[in-house]
Amino acid sequence: PRSASPRVWLAQAQLKQGKDAAAIETLREAEAAGLSSPELALQLATALQQTGQLPAAEKAALDGLQAFGDQFSLWVSAGQAQLQLGKIPEAKQSFGKAVELDPGAAAAHVGLASALGRLGETEAAARHQQAAERLIEKQKATKLPFDKEYDHGLRHVVATVMADAAAEYDAAGDAHEAERLCRRGMQIVPASPDPYRRLANLYHRQGRLDEAWLVQQRLTTLEPENLQNFLNQANLAIRLQRTSDAEAALVQAVERAPRDPAMRQSLAVFYLEAGKSPLARPHAEQLVQLAPSPAAYQLLAEVCRQQGDREALDAAEQLLRQWQDSASPARQLP
Repeated sequence: PRSASPRVWLAQAQLKQGKDAAAIETLREAEAAGLSSPELALQLATALQQTGQLPAAEKAALDGLQAFGDQFSLWVSAGQAQLQLGKIPEAKQSFGKAVELDPGAAAAHVGLASALGRLGETEAAARHQQAAERLIEKQKATKLPFDKEYDHGLRHVVATVMADAAAEYDAAGDAHEAERLCRRGMQIVPASPDPYRRLANLYHRQGRLDEAWLVQQRLTTLEPENLQNFLNQANLAIRLQRTSDAEAALVQAVERAPRDPAMRQSLAVFYLEAGKSPLARPHAEQLVQLAPSPAAYQLLAEVCRQQGDREALDAAEQLLRQWQDSASPARQLP
């Protein structure tokens, strides 16, 4: 219930069945429950575009980019909605960002060429159109035959099924068989993240932290868009007293999603607990800007206290009191 992925899968099935309104409701309910992921934001933007709700589609994509600004597909989705809305300068910016993130994606060049052409920038539009055509021809030349494509897809399905079966065996108390299935899934598709995720969880629960760390490292490499991987890697590193590795994982997470409050908070707390308040402070201050809350103000106040900055500490505590007063039911009575 706390994962966004099943809601996304359900919405995809509903869309395939023509149940557009139900799919959008499923995704909105996930958002209302506090769930978020790049896939959730993209699926909602896509569903809204398909039903002609273009302003809402653009907003869904842009909202997703607030937390997942490095997601190529969300930039493309935003650009597509903006093109249809006639917001051409904004579309140019969105497709331009998509090209920066993935210069080898034909869809980004096509969208950017369209936006540039409509802005009268014909030479630049022609360059991106030519780039798109070259990429499309390259894709055709490297496309696998049907039987190999089928084999590739089937192997991924098998690896996922083995990972799910491993979870069932683990829940039933058969950790040995769960580990065997995970390892078999990894052999079948070394790039499939599901067996690694299950195995890392298994090792972590068993206290085999060194092995969990190695598996989690590989999982983070395979699935860097999932920010939870960086947090899990950092937590394991802290437990193994690998503080430099923990810091590196958290820094990477913030770099990938600089507007994600959870990533900022995790790095600020890490530095605070390590006694590095000067490093913690900018992240605590950014957290207050991104997601003001009592916890954010308390964290900033503690950082200022550790630094001995009395003036900043008083200011943070005053902001905390103002927040608490504004949220107090008694203060809201007439």
